[in-house]
Amino acid sequence: MRGDIRIVNGELEALPEVPESIHARSEEFQYIYKTFKELIEDEGMNQLFRGFYAIVGVPIAIIDLEANVLASSKWNPICTDFHRVNADSCAKCLESDMSLANQLNDGKEFNIYRCKNGMTDSASPIVIENKHVANLFVGQYLLEKPDEDFFIHQAAKYGYSTDAYLKALHNTPILSQEKSEVILDFLVRFAKLFAVLGMDRLREKDALKQLKELNENLEKKVEERTKEKDSLLALFDRGDSVLFKWNNDATWSVKYVSDNAIKLLEYNKEEFLRKDIIYADCIHKDDLAQVTQEVEDAVKKDVDFLKHEPYRIITKSGTIKWVMDYTVTEKDDEGNIVYFIGYISDITDQKEKEKIIREKLQRVIDTQNSIVILTDSKKVKYANKTFLNFFGYATLDEFRNAFNCISDLFVNQEHFFHLGMMKKNETNWIESLMHLNGRQRVVSLLNAKGLPHAFQVSINNYDNDDYIVSFSDISDSMVEKLELKKEITIDNLTQVYNRVYFQKYIDEILLSYKYHNLYTGILFFDIDYFKKFNDTYGHDAGDYVLKNVASLVKHSIRESDKLIRWGGEEFVVIAGVAKKELLYQMAEHVRSAIEAHQFKNFGSVTCSFGCVIHGENETILETINKADEKLYMAKANGRNRVEF
Repeated sequence: MRGDIRIVNGELEALPEVPESIHARSEEFQYIYKTFKELIEDEGMNQLFRGFYAIVGVPIAIIDLEANVLASSKWNPICTDFHRVNADSCAKCLESDMSLANQLNDGKEFNIYRCKNGMTDSASPIVIENKHVANLFVGQYLLEKPDEDFFIHQAAKYGYSTDAYLKALHNTPILSQEKSEVILDFLVRFAKLFAVLGMDRLREKDALKQLKELNENLEKKVEERTKEKDSLLALFDRGDSVLFKWNNDATWSVKYVSDNAIKLLEYNKEEFLRKDIIYADCIHKDDLAQVTQEVEDAVKKDVDFLKHEPYRIITKSGTIKWVMDYTVTEKDDEGNIVYFIGYISDITDQKEKEKIIREKLQRVIDTQNSIVILTDSKKVKYANKTFLNFFGYATLDEFRNAFNCISDLFVNQEHFFHLGMMKKNETNWIESLMHLNGRQRVVSLLNAKGLPHAFQVSINNYDNDDYIVSFSDISDSMVEKLELKKEITIDNLTQVYNRVYFQKYIDEILLSYKYHNLYTGILFFDIDYFKKFNDTYGHDAGDYVLKNVASLVKHSIRESDKLIRWGGEEFVVIAGVAKKELLYQMAEHVRSAIEAHQFKNFGSVTCSFGCVIHGENETILETINKADEKLYMAKANGRNRVEF
């Protein structure tokens, strides 16, 4: 092995061509290598690895003996953004790569190795039919809580940003030695099984291709057709796969079936030809509609070849088997389908092995502390144990009886995404979340005891319309963040927002109103004759009035509106309104509430208001200045009034 086996920027796709060095190998090795490579590309191993990375957080890759990446997930930023960027630390990576690869060449079954930059990598050879074809690499991760002093020293040594480097370190998964060995063992067995089963299937595909070519040549002349057909049918009679030729009629009556049908179905050839049994009666009742629909679609689309989804058959003794059915059509001179020629193989053992793989994968996913689901946005198709434990359900079916999807449980609360934030043109909550940046993808959910938790949401496309969605509990850090935010952005005296809040969040507020097709309205108001009141009664009385006016206004506006103490006795209300005239009505409502209130020992006070709708071609500060001008107009016109 040579070169750098881990240089990956983002996501590497499959190698586009077979390397020249492979052509120097034996024909058998070339066939195994090409078949393995094609299988990886055809079956989307990259997508599968990305899904695994999204769930477990550990990068994986299959790399051939010439250091070509055949399939990979994303890789951890601590390597791609730091170790691989600096020439000296990259040299350590290369030295570690070579050491790890050489140990595999020495015949080790697998090896777990700590590189000189402090990360842990694992690797194991992939051997198919006694040929060492490629290696499976798992990494980068940590076997224990990292020694931060080591990495701080390393950051200083190589000129990294210490904060960014430690952040990348803290995002690196920590696996125990035992767990890393279990994951590596599972992935190696999966890759080997995947390759072996795939090669069998590709060989069957080659045989089917030959069958189709022979069938086309049969039309040349009767004598050649008969001779070639007899040879081909004899091949099936001796093999494990069964050949059927069905008439294109209502019952798919059998025109021909190979002698080995009795091995698969326990019915002999004569029973089918005498119509003692028809093939449709052998198909499992729960799968018959699927097979029928696939045939009808093939006839409607006038296809020459169709591959059925795997389905079940029932033998004469009642045994259930899984089969793969490849079918070609035979047409008359007018182009009408006359016969279906099917090549049917028993895949029961393969299905059992796939079941074992799924169960092992389930066990790995169930070790995750995060909630992990598979969903199409409408219903939860899969959920791990953390999901069930959090919501207090024994099974997923029990949850489905109560709710359609996890999105039904998103709490409608400020600072968190919920269904009420979806745009009209967004079809589902996943689409809406994916339009937000990572910092905004936070939801609140209540656990089985009714206690709220905050979750960071990660979304990865799995297959077609299905998504793997991971919910990481960030409740502790979220509480700290909200408390700090409150401390910084809340006015100490009135307990309403201050100008720090305005400066920090005004862009987000404007975007939210635009998102919901609302106008942004500004109410600018102050307390009439407040200076005179302060001079007469003193500052403590002034503070009392300020606090009570703020409280009155806060209870007179909506929860979504923002009340900000602008300075002194001046306040600003930012409100999203569907119609412009609603802003004036809101201001009148607030003004009346203040006028009607009796302050203990001081009687009543009044306020003057300026109201303006924010224009698209002006800054928000320009709008506030216009509202301020309207406020002074209200003062000039007698106070205790609204100018709009």
